[in-house]
Amino acid sequence: MIDTSRTPQAQQAILAIVIVLMAAAGILVLGGESTGIDVPGTSAAIIPGDQGEPKEPSAAEAPPTDTPTEAPPTEAPTTDAPTEAPATEAPTTDAPTEAPATETPSTETSSTEASSTETSSTEAPSEPAPETTLHLAAKSGKTKPGSTTTYDVVVDSVENGVGAAELAVVVGDTDVATITEVTVLGSGGQDVDIAENGSRADIAYASRDTYDSGSFPILEVTVEGQSIGDTSLSVESTGNNSDVRLFNERGVRYDVTGTATSTLAVRSGGGSTEESPEAPPEESPEDEPDAFQFDLVQGEVLHQFDPDEGDTYHGQDRFIKALHITEDEQRQGGPGSAMDRTYRSNGCEVAHGRLGFQPDTGVSQVAVSVSDVGGCEGITLTYAGYELPDGTTGWDRDRAEEQELKDSTTVTLHPGEERVLSVDVIVEEEEQRAG
Repeated sequence: MIDTSRTPQAQQAILAIVIVLMAAAGILVLGGESTGIDVPGTSAAIIPGDQGEPKEPSAAEAPPTDTPTEAPPTEAPTTDAPTEAPATEAPTTDAPTEAPATETPSTETSSTEASSTETSSTEAPSEPAPETTLHLAAKSGKTKPGSTTTYDVVVDSVENGVGAAELAVVVGDTDVATITEVTVLGSGGQDVDIAENGSRADIAYASRDTYDSGSFPILEVTVEGQSIGDTSLSVESTGNNSDVRLFNERGVRYDVTGTATSTLAVRSGGGSTEESPEAPPEESPEDEPDAFQFDLVQGEVLHQFDPDEGDTYHGQDRFIKALHITEDEQRQGGPGSAMDRTYRSNGCEVAHGRLGFQPDTGVSQVAVSVSDVGGCEGITLTYAGYELPDGTTGWDRDRAEEQELKDSTTVTLHPGEERVLSVDVIVEEEEQRAG
C-alpha cells in the first residue's frame, strides 16, 4: 500500500521509485499502452504500457531473470577455497610423517644408554668361588674278608664350614669290598642312599653345623671286605650332578678342585688299607703361632680325643659348633652377637651366637640360650678350648690325641635361661701351678 497522506512532492518521489522498481522487475513496460494506475493526490498520471495483462518476458529478456542462477559462478572462488585447503594443509599433514625421523636420534640414544648399562654390568667382576679339595683318610689299616674298615671324607681347607654337600663315595670292585654304612658328621638334615650291591653311596645334607675353618672330616664311610684283592675308593658326583658340590654355612658354593682316590687292600690275615700318596705336612718353624680349637657341645668335656674308640664329639653325636683359630687372630663374637644358630636335643632348643676370640687375652666366648620345644627339662652344655698339635691349624684325626685341653666350662640351663660361656686358653705357668 502507498501512503497518500504525504505531500505531493513526496508522493511523486515515492511513485518514481516504485516505477523504477517495477520496471526493473519486469512488471511495467514503459513505452507501451497506459497501465491505468491512478495515484491519488496527483494529476492524472498516465504510465504508458501495453494493454491487458503484463507481457511475459521473452527469451531475449531472460538474462535479467537469470541473475540468481549466476550466483554459483560468482561463488566459485568461495567454493574453491576448501578444495585448495588440502594443498595448503599439506605441510601440516607432512609433519607427523616426519616425526619418527626426528625421534630416531632419541631411540638411538636410548639404545646407546642400554649398551652403556650392559657394559657397566659386564665390567663388574664377580667374586671368585673359594677353592678346596677332598681326600679319603683310613681310620684303620687292617681289613680282611668279612671285616670292616672306616674312612673319613676330609675337606682340606675351608672357611665358614661346610653347611651343605652333595657327593658320592664309590667302590671300584664290589667283589673285593662294599659300602655298608655312611655317617654324616655334625647336626642337621641328611639323605643317604646306599646302592643294594654296596657299590656306591649318594649323600646329600644341608643346614649342618661343622667346624668353621681348616681341615676336618665331614663323613664317615664304613667298607666291608668281601674277598682278597685290591679296589679303589673314590669321591665322585652324585647321579643327579656333574660334579661334587660343597657349600659353606652361608650358602656360598666351593670350587672343588680335587678329590683324591684311595686304594683298599683286602688280605686273608687282615691286611692294610693303602691310600694314594699325599704330600707330607710341611715342617712348621719354631716361631709359628699356636693354634686352638674351641668346641661348644652337649654334655661333659672330653679331656682327650681318641677317634679309633669313638671318643670325639662328632663320634658321640653331641657336637654343636667349633672354631679353629691361631693365637694372633681376632674374631668378633660372644656377648651381643646374633643368636642365629640352633641345636635341638630332648625337647630343648639351644640358640647360640658367634664364637669369638681375643688374642691379647686368649679368651673365647659364646652366648647361648635355651627354649622348650617339647618337654625340655634342661640341657647340659660345655664350652672347651684345646691347643692344637704343633704345625697344625685345624682338625687332624691322626693327631687328635695330641690336642691338649686348656680350659672348659660346663653348665646346665633350663628353658628361658641365657648364659655367656667363656674359656681362657693362654694360661700362664703361675696360674697353672696355682690351679
